[in-house]
Amino acid sequence: MVTSEGDGCGDRDTTEVELTQAQRESSTALRSGRVEDQRSAPVRTCIGCRKRELAVDLLRIVAQKADEVQPAAVVPDPRRRLPGRGAWLHPLSACLSAAVRRRAFGRALRVSGNLDISALEHYVENRHEHS
Repeated sequence: MVTSEGDGCGDRDTTEVELTQAQRESSTALRSGRVEDQRSAPVRTCIGCRKRELAVDLLRIVAQKADEVQPAAVVPDPRRRLPGRGAWLHPLSACLSAAVRRRAFGRALRVSGNLDISALEHYVENRHEHS
């Protein structure tokens, strides 16, 4: 029970405020650290389906320039170590096809021109072998 006395105008009123069950549960969760762990995990958006997920559930992709003759290649970055601007994608063929249909790779990676996504397609198709 929280008590506040007066409103600053000289009155000695006492107002009692009781915490609701939801407020008690949320303050208990905050103290135990459960909510803190969920907030500190990075959240990213899949460029295919546009759903927000934890970064550990998504695949990072980057664009790599091969040379001036060949277009830039979109490659998977499962270790999240390749240099450059990255984008995030669920490693599912449905999200890959949605990203292709929406032309999301160029916008997300800030690359103009044609993009070669064959390496990414190969990775997504063969991902079940690596799991």
